[in-house]
Amino acid sequence: MFQRSRDTLKREEQLIAKAKDEVYKEIEDWDQRRKQAEAGGEPFTEPPPAPRGKTFVCVYRENENRKEDAIPLSEFLFSFKGRINRLQYLCYLLMCLLLFVLLFLISEVVLHIGLPVDVWIVLALSFLIAWLCVSCIVSTKRLQDINLSGWCLLFGMIFPIGAIVLLVILCCLPGTPSNNNYGGRSY
Repeated sequence: MFQRSRDTLKREEQLIAKAKDEVYKEIEDWDQRRKQAEAGGEPFTEPPPAPRGKTFVCVYRENENRKEDAIPLSEFLFSFKGRINRLQYLCYLLMCLLLFVLLFLISEVVLHIGLPVDVWIVLALSFLIAWLCVSCIVSTKRLQDINLSGWCLLFGMIFPIGAIVLLVILCCLPGTPSNNNYGGRSY
């Protein structure tokens, strides 16, 4: 009796492995067609391969390539294109906080060493201007995730209470779960 169940189990494992291979091949072919269409600048409207039960769904989830969804740092900091979610925005805020603490510690050391204050003020102001530009870009991407225009940043810059409201909106409101006016879903 145990031998028969082992044989049955082995046969089932072989069938599952064969089904997985077929599913991987279908997904790979579909993904290749999608990438070719995107590279050619054509819209790709073909839906992913149809599910064939639990095996397909599990395999498809395992086969998702999250590295393609990662945003390069240069695009994250210097491009208005795309969307970022709350977690990415909060990580950006945390990195800014750490950078400002580091800058403060460096300024204390530099002022005690004897670097002229004028040089330090010029360096600090250039850093501040660069940080403001990058913050505007990152905040605009976060607003685009909520399906709002980047021009809403002016609300926070003009009105004193607007900055607090804008910060709450940027940190707390979830993004649109599907595609919106500014691009695909952010992960």
